[in-house]
Amino acid sequence: MGLVEVDLFISTSLVDLYMKCDLAFKACQVFNKAHIRNTALWTALISGFIENGRIEEGLGYATMMEGEAIFPNAVTYVCIIRACGNIVSLGKGYETHAEVSRKGFLKENVFVGSALVDMYAKCGLLNRAKEVLDNLPIRNVCSWTALIAGYADHGYCEKAFECYEHMQSEGVSPNVTALASILKACIPQNSLDKAQELHCEIERRGLIAKEPILGSILVHLYANSGLLIKARHTFNALSEHDVVTWTALIGGNAGHGHGEIALMFFDRMRLEGGFPNPSTFACALKACACLKETKRGSKLHLELESLGLTTDNDFVGTSLVDMYVKCGLLVEAQQAFEKISNRSCEIWNALIGGYIEHERNEAAIECCKKMQLEGVYPDPITYMSMLRACRGIGSINNGMEVHSEIVRTGLLTRHPALCNSLLELYAKCGMLELTQEVFNELPIRNIFTWNSLVSGYSWADESCNIISSLEAMTLDGIEPDSVSLFTVCHAYSRSGLCTYHHRFSEVVERLGNTFPDYKHHIFMNHVPDSADNLAKVKTMVANMPSWCKRVNWTRMLSESRYLGKSSLGKHAFEFSLSNMHLSLVSLIWNTKFNERDQIKENI
Repeated sequence: MGLVEVDLFISTSLVDLYMKCDLAFKACQVFNKAHIRNTALWTALISGFIENGRIEEGLGYATMMEGEAIFPNAVTYVCIIRACGNIVSLGKGYETHAEVSRKGFLKENVFVGSALVDMYAKCGLLNRAKEVLDNLPIRNVCSWTALIAGYADHGYCEKAFECYEHMQSEGVSPNVTALASILKACIPQNSLDKAQELHCEIERRGLIAKEPILGSILVHLYANSGLLIKARHTFNALSEHDVVTWTALIGGNAGHGHGEIALMFFDRMRLEGGFPNPSTFACALKACACLKETKRGSKLHLELESLGLTTDNDFVGTSLVDMYVKCGLLVEAQQAFEKISNRSCEIWNALIGGYIEHERNEAAIECCKKMQLEGVYPDPITYMSMLRACRGIGSINNGMEVHSEIVRTGLLTRHPALCNSLLELYAKCGMLELTQEVFNELPIRNIFTWNSLVSGYSWADESCNIISSLEAMTLDGIEPDSVSLFTVCHAYSRSGLCTYHHRFSEVVERLGNTFPDYKHHIFMNHVPDSADNLAKVKTMVANMPSWCKRVNWTRMLSESRYLGKSSLGKHAFEFSLSNMHLSLVSLIWNTKFNERDQIKENI
């Protein structure tokens, strides 16, 4: 090896070393002093900048390299392509793609092709990424994994599963990165069967103890899905526990109402030398909210303040406000809120929601106005809270203002839940024409919007319109669910219109529902007390499943006290005695019926 080669080798090694130590200025000094610069030296400098996150500078040196007529090699191109993907620089990406195709790198080097698949996937051009993958002469696990990760990251989980299966059908065995990507795809889909199948494969290959990232994702997936025991078993099988894994376990338990267990794991984490990150603290605050542990929550608040995490961390700030709100401490929630310097929409929503939860609807409306004055734009959750507050105080004018704003922002057509909130507002305020008008303008109607309309007519005791809406719902191809049937039965039970009760029963049977569930039967029992109607009730209950009969006769016995239906009450009482429900006698004993003495003699 000559002196020139030695000089180049030393210079390249030094540049690489300094870049890995994040000493870019030292690397540049060595680079600038080199008398001769070859492709390897340029690539060491370019890749160093890119790997340290200084991507624009790295791409700038790549352009300078070409200007000095030094030709990139496969490693250089891989660095440039990855940089384009990281900053979504499609112009440079297209240019580099054309260049590597022209020079034949795609046929010769699988890593260049894999980098291109990864670049297009990161930029969201998934069809283009798949096209590149399909045209590669050789596809290795890296190229397949790039596309799988792209699908998973952009929410195309089914596509990720298909790609994973296709990869295996071609005889390519998944590596750790591929397994991690496909596991992540299981989380939004809640694909527990697929996740458990992958879990078995990971255990079979002995990767749980060796690769903490796989165990961490599995713990997160199981905890989020409510499989908390399985999450704990997986957690215990890991050789090491990082903050992400601890947080997944703590958050899963807190999110499913197991606050005590969540705080137990939080304490255990600290005893084992782990230090919580902001997300971990947020999960612990959620556990305190779940338990209404104000003392523990306040201690965490003080600790967060000492760490400087309460002023500029959205997640922590939102959890802190939410914790005080759920504990009923609105003053403390407001104080914590005021100390947050950069208040996001989520933090405002936590406070607004708290006011509404505690029936401070006027304060919620004022809070929302203040939020907009501070330049924070409401999201769909804010608007739903506002509509709920307006409904709570019957403020139709404020509600109509919010309605106009929702229409102006274009959110109404994209968020069905907003439509439901609007329907409920107008219906509860007695604006039935507006309710129907909003409903008629909806581009898509689902069971929730239909139920909101039916509920509106129910609140207004519009019996005819309730039946018409129910029939129109079925013509629209949507079958009534338990909520719609419950709502209609409840309305008719209040009105006492026996004719409508039986008309409703006919509608239900015509739809093919053999019988509503026990809740609906309970309300259908509210009929005028006459011999004819008693016979109808007897027939109706006789046709019920055996598990419903006891509940309905029990309810009728109770209701007869308040509604003065002595014949119905007597029959229910006799049924109860025949079924040894002697504890129900007290319900009749306390009534004011004229027949009470007679019933007493029969005991």
